[in-house]
Amino acid sequence: MQPDGWALIASCMLSCTSATVGAPSGGKGGQAEGARGGTALLGGAAGFSSGGVGGSSSTFYFGQGGSGGSAGDAQSDDTQQADDCSESSKVVYLVTEQNYLYAFDPRISGLGAYTRIGILSCETASTPQSMSVDRGGTAYVFYSSGHLYYVSTTTAACTPASYQHPVTPTKTFNQLGMGFTAETPGSSTQVLYIHSPDFGLATVDLTTLVVKKLNVLPSVTAELTGGPDATLFDFQSTSTELSEIDRASYQTRLVHKFNLGTINAFAFSRYAGVFYVFTATSSGAMTTTTAFDPQTNKESVRDSNIGITVVGAGQSTCVPPPPPIP
Repeated sequence: MQPDGWALIASCMLSCTSATVGAPSGGKGGQAEGARGGTALLGGAAGFSSGGVGGSSSTFYFGQGGSGGSAGDAQSDDTQQADDCSESSKVVYLVTEQNYLYAFDPRISGLGAYTRIGILSCETASTPQSMSVDRGGTAYVFYSSGHLYYVSTTTAACTPASYQHPVTPTKTFNQLGMGFTAETPGSSTQVLYIHSPDFGLATVDLTTLVVKKLNVLPSVTAELTGGPDATLFDFQSTSTELSEIDRASYQTRLVHKFNLGTINAFAFSRYAGVFYVFTATSSGAMTTTTAFDPQTNKESVRDSNIGITVVGAGQSTCVPPPPPIP
């Protein structure tokens, strides 16, 4: 995500190769939901389910739906996940100010984790603002113009979506955070949340792309992320705070405050329960990847300069879930 008015850079920071344009996997409309599957982690009714982390701290997650009770009752179902999740939906994806699509595999150390897929040619009048990824491996990429595109995570090809950004009057520069999460823990049904400083938190119908405003959490600039455990989180660039959003009450709970300086571009993702924040300090500056692991309660710089300026990140609910709570 880029702040309003930040200078846009058209030149490529790395050697450019054009992608073949075609319909992305997952298609559009109802097809965008893709294959279904998932893994169970957390159960219980709304409220807190507790789990320990390293040191004397404790991590708490808002319980989400289902009839499952404690975390000990939940179990991982890797077979189901492998059976109906596309391979392309099992890693994190990044979009850059330089209009590139990258895959990010947190299991690989160093810069080898970042693989360039192709250059986005969705439109030239604006730049990517945010993104998320569905279970079929299709990226939903939102541009500052207010337009949404389906983007293939294998070719970077763009397909226009029928999404109508609900901001009146129309703005020339729009901000949006996006994130998929499972409807309930272990569910194959996915929910797309968006957040705008103009209207707060909302959901998007995956068949019609109609926006349902929830009339909560307005007037902040934030990115969203979720996971197969049906949790929802936001990261606010001005406060550098990571919070969990209770999907029943929309109350927020602070999870961690990052030790970050000035932020001019940022993105946010979650893989196997670890949070990854991608930040750049100024226009044209290269992104630093910072990780926070709730299990150990530790923040660390994973990669101090990844050679690109990340403005959007996302992962599907097919990525590995957090490890079981001890």
